[in-house]
Amino acid sequence: MTIIIILILCGLVILSVAIHLSLLRCLIYLIRRMQSFPILGMGISMFAAISGHLFEIWIFSLAIMLMCSDVRFGSFAGDDQLTKGDYFYYSALSYTSLGFGDVSPEGALRTLSAVEAITGLVLIAWTASFAFLVMQELWGNKSR
Repeated sequence: MTIIIILILCGLVILSVAIHLSLLRCLIYLIRRMQSFPILGMGISMFAAISGHLFEIWIFSLAIMLMCSDVRFGSFAGDDQLTKGDYFYYSALSYTSLGFGDVSPEGALRTLSAVEAITGLVLIAWTASFAFLVMQELWGNKSR
């Protein structure tokens, strides 16, 4: 069972990174064509990046929901028929490392939550670095 959990976690991390990389590469292509509209370029970039994060959170929430359907992977303490929205909410809390603590995982879901938090931290930092580079690209030469 441990090897299955490791494979699931690796798959989720690789998929999230691949999605994020693909999104940022598309945005670079778009931004280079929007030099005349820097505010619009920045706005589109941030909207797309946030949408990418939400999609990555959704993927993790699907994995959590599927894992919860098999008791061998664990469950949530006080699981009173969680909805898809509840799984997304929990995933968003984990991904952003916010963790209110109102939903508590048990079993392998605890490991998944930790990996999701680390993945979210890295991808959010990557987005912040990307935003900085976008601002340099769009406004760097105009401020001199």
